[in-house]
Amino acid sequence: MLVNEALNTHGNYAMIPNVLYSLGLKAGAIAAYGFLSSCECRRRGDRDRYTCHPSQATIALAIGCSRKTAGKYVRELDERDEHRTELRRRIEDVTLTLNERRDAAAELESLAEGGDAEAQMLLGRLYRDGGVLIPDAVNAAYWLNRAARQDVVPAQYALGKLLLAPDAETHDAAAGLQWLERAAQSGHSYAAYRLGKEYLTGTNTEKNITKAVSWFERSAAAGNQFAQYALGKLYLDGTLTPKDVPRGMAYMEQAARQGNAYAQFFVD
Repeated sequence: MLVNEALNTHGNYAMIPNVLYSLGLKAGAIAAYGFLSSCECRRRGDRDRYTCHPSQATIALAIGCSRKTAGKYVRELDERDEHRTELRRRIEDVTLTLNERRDAAAELESLAEGGDAEAQMLLGRLYRDGGVLIPDAVNAAYWLNRAARQDVVPAQYALGKLLLAPDAETHDAAAGLQWLERAAQSGHSYAAYRLGKEYLTGTNTEKNITKAVSWFERSAAAGNQFAQYALGKLYLDGTLTPKDVPRGMAYMEQAARQGNAYAQFFVD
């Protein structure tokens, strides 16, 4: 649901993003969004207690309307999600003509311009990857940035990688690292892994082995097999970190269990 896209929680409060007021939603739908956001905030804070979403009757009581009206507001939020999902399906449907897929992309851009964070991220990827739209790194960065600023973590990761790429029009190493760190702090294991690689190689920032290991460990703890393999190599080699064969093998075994063929070579 839309509530999961722009949700930003601070303590016991669930913030309603300003952009929500530009989406053409009725006041009641915005009120329902606020209540659902507060429930999601509590559910995340106490997963044993809050295990399901509130009923329409609960929503109606909370925002002061009938159950039928509350259902209408929830459907209004859901319909926006469904519309975006249908546009994505049409864009990715290779059985459609290129013009039909581009028409769907144009509709998606209208949603993005209206502030839909998920649409902004999808549009950024379309401009980044090409195929349906002509590849355009500047437009990709623009739309990914808009989504990233609404706390869409995958968009933050994608934007960070894009800004680190060697494209003269969009390259910004400092900003790229900042967006990767923001995504990593939110639990994105691939963002943490990429940060580890950046500090290990020194390609876009000053080489720092301590930071590299720290980010690799964070990624590995989240189950990222590539970070596990990288740590295994570092500890087994002992050139950049103190040599620790048991620890290195433990990481290799973790990565191998996830199907990492390079790690399996060490385990065998």
